[in-house]
Amino acid sequence: MKPAVGCAGLLCIFVLSCTSVQAKPETFYIDPERSTLEFFGKSTLHAFEGKTQALSGTLVYDLDEAKFIEASPIRMTVTSFKTGLDARDHALYHTFDAVHFPEILFYPTRVTPRPGWTREKAVFDMEGDIEIRGIRKHVSFSVEVTREGEGGLVSGQTHFEIDWFNLRPPSPFGFIRVNPHFEIKFNSYWSRKNA
Repeated sequence: MKPAVGCAGLLCIFVLSCTSVQAKPETFYIDPERSTLEFFGKSTLHAFEGKTQALSGTLVYDLDEAKFIEASPIRMTVTSFKTGLDARDHALYHTFDAVHFPEILFYPTRVTPRPGWTREKAVFDMEGDIEIRGIRKHVSFSVEVTREGEGGLVSGQTHFEIDWFNLRPPSPFGFIRVNPHFEIKFNSYWSRKNA
């Protein structure tokens, strides 16, 4: 559930799709009420999925120069992820050592617009570091930004492997084994107003 990656993306990007051109960089905030990160995995018995809305983060972008200035880490609370099965949830929290590492972090480092972008809709290449249980992994993926109201919807998908972070796949009932590969899908709304 690499919020990896996640999840979550995602972000720095939306800024490019905002309304009027500004004379200085602006700050944007993720709105957890309108944002979701989902993960999809497989076990020896069946496929499963989970999601969270406990996302937070800010970014600063210069609309005049289409330039990413800086961003806070995008934070995801481990115990907010729910799969619909309590035993599986607790096994997941144990795997990620939620007691000592309660958050999964994504540090955006680079955002590059692809040719043909507009302020209404665009595709960007994003790079950054995912941190799980104190271990970082550099990742890159594409995101799509669509302008909506006072902000923009940033959506995309990526993946991560449990063993990138020296984790053992969760095993909720001992005999059930979970595949170390997880797919991540995110839809995050970024606004000029802090929710």
